[in-house]
Amino acid sequence: MDDSRIIRKVHMDCPLCDKTHEVEENVLLPLR
Repeated sequence: MDDSRIIRKVHMDCPLCDKTHEVEENVLLPLR
């Protein structure tokens, strides 16, 4: 089980189509 990898949902405003996209961003956290 790898706890260093999380999936963060980010809401991005897109100026091109003037909509809000929900993007799943894979974030790799450094182990401390």
